[in-house]
Order: sequence, then structure tokens, then C-alpha cells
Amino acid sequence: MKVAVYRDPADLAGLRDEWAALHRRSGDGSASTGPDYCMVALTHALPRHAAPFVIAAWSDTDGRLTGIWPMWLTPEGGRSVGHHVGIGSHEENSEPLASDAASMAAMLKSAEDACDVLIVNNVRPEGLLFAAIRGRKPWRIHKSRIRSPITRCAGAGSWDAWLAGRSRKFRQDIRSEGRRLARLGDLRIGRVEGAEIAPFVDWLFDQKTAWLAAWSDQASWLHAPECRAFVKAALADEATRLVGHGIWLDGRLVAAALCLKSAVHEYMVTVYDPAFAACSPGHQITGHCVAEAIAEGCDFDFRITHDSYKLRWIDDFDLRYSLTLANTLRGVPALVPLHIRTARKTLTRWRDGLRRKRVAG
Repeated sequence: MKVAVYRDPADLAGLRDEWAALHRRSGDGSASTGPDYCMVALTHALPRHAAPFVIAAWSDTDGRLTGIWPMWLTPEGGRSVGHHVGIGSHEENSEPLASDAASMAAMLKSAEDACDVLIVNNVRPEGLLFAAIRGRKPWRIHKSRIRSPITRCAGAGSWDAWLAGRSRKFRQDIRSEGRRLARLGDLRIGRVEGAEIAPFVDWLFDQKTAWLAAWSDQASWLHAPECRAFVKAALADEATRLVGHGIWLDGRLVAAALCLKSAVHEYMVTVYDPAFAACSPGHQITGHCVAEAIAEGCDFDFRITHDSYKLRWIDDFDLRYSLTLANTLRGVPALVPLHIRTARKTLTRWRDGLRRKRVAG
């Protein structure tokens, strides 16, 4: 088996067709691991001081591409850390593509040799990467178990048919909110295109970062100027499968959403103007995103967090794991706070369980 590393994104152009074919036959069908999304990310979303590091594997027998792992390496706290290319969100699917276990193992070895810490988000427990890291020493790996909320709507046939299966209150809320919005002016709900893209993205990022400043002190990919540039470029390129949806009242944007049209449509972010909160524009834009998934015969993945506004829509959960691997002794301390956090969560669940039993008894 041949394994090579590409450090210049321009050298990947010749791999695009083979990469696309590998993406169709391997992986989970997420657009975030396909060539179009990743090539735009390498051009526009590369963080400062990051170095592209794309691993590819080919079969010795027929020369066919059998694996690709698009990542970049960043210096963090005196360590070299490997990340999948993209916006850098922990909600982004980043499992490398491989058609067989040998290709995955070879790419993993190359990745481990390249960095002190390797972070891979949203890995399928039945996938080849999860199998490749099985048996790794506990002090060299942290696994974060994720239950991503899913709306199972692929077979619904139509928005009306799907909505008919929800609770009466849910149906009434959706319809009454839509009527209240429509009474405020000329209402338009749809996809953003062309000249609308740049102001749409700026509004979305500005609104969401303002909300984050008020409610959270955590850093987010939404704070990174390179991610703003990437989203603008990706929305302008249909092949990336990133789409923006908006609600406009009299030409004024009042709600916005980004979704990734994969085998399962993936939620990325929604935001609305708080001045219109009484009309629930966030609920309406979410409905538009789900309706588009239904029209294309897909389920809708709300991605990772279990916010109450998401749980109103879902029917199921999809099990994934986010992995942090320590490849060197220098990388091991990076896992310590992750294991402490997991232990605290486990202790909290155990303590809460005891309290519930005492109350029930």
C-alpha cells in the first residue's frame, strides 16, 4: 500500500475525482468529508499558523485511491494538534474516508507520527477508524460519547404529511407563528443565493456572536474571520452542499440558518432577530430546513446538543464518538482535563440517580 502526504492544497486537484468516488462508496455520506467542501475549507478556512496535512492511501493491486484524511496541523500550548479541515466545530463530521481496514490503519499511523494530539469528531462506532483505535491504552485516548438528535423524516413524503404526525400543540404553534409573521409585512422564506450571500453571512455571524457574548464565554468557530470567509465561499459553490436559508420581512432579514445537505441533512447554526421573538422566527426557519430535508427524502440531524428547541422536533438519536488521541508523551497532558470532565459527569449522573431512588422510595 502506498501512503502519501500533501502539504500544498494545489496538489490535490488531481485527486478530486477519485476522492469524490471514494466519498460515494465509503464513510457516512457527510458532505464535510467530500472533496468540494474540504478544498474550499483548505483555501478559505485555514487557521493562522495552521499547516495543511492531507493523507492519502492507494491500493498496491489496482492503484485505486482507498483512503483520504484531510487535516491541518496547528501549534497549541506547545503541542502539534491535528484537526480535520473545516470550520472547526465539534459538531462537524470529520471521520476520514477509507475503503478497507488496512488503508485506515496506514493513514492513522501517518497521522499519529505527524502530531502530538489528534482530534476526530463524530466517529461512527461501527466505522473503520473506531475499529483501528480499539485496544489503545486508556491514558492515550479520550472518547466522548455523543447522542445526536435526529428527526426521522426521510420517508414522510411531504411536509404536510410529516406535520400531521406531530402533536396537536406542535401543529398549532407552527401555523399560528407563521400567521403572526405574515401579518407583519411582506414575508419571504427561502434559500439565499448570489448577491444576497455576503450580507446574509455577515448578519448571521454578527447576530450569533452577539448572542454568544451575552450568554457564553466560550470561544466558537463563529468568532474566526476565516470561518466567515469560508461560509461565504462555500455558499457560492453549490458543490460544497452548504446552503443558507432566510426569512425576510419587507426585505429585512429576521432569521437565518446554515445546513449541510449530506445523506442526512445536517444542522449547523440558526439565529434570529430578538425583536421578532414573539413570532418565533427561529422555529419557522427550522421548519423550513426540515421541510427541505423531507422534500429530498432525507432525515434531519440537529447535531450533538440537546437544546429544548431541538428536542421538540426529533424522534431518535444517532450514536457517535469524538476522539482525542495522545500520540506522544507531550500529548498526554492534553487528555487530563477531558478525563476529569468525564469523571465529574459520571459522578453527577450517579449522584442524581441515587437522589431519584431515594425520592421514589
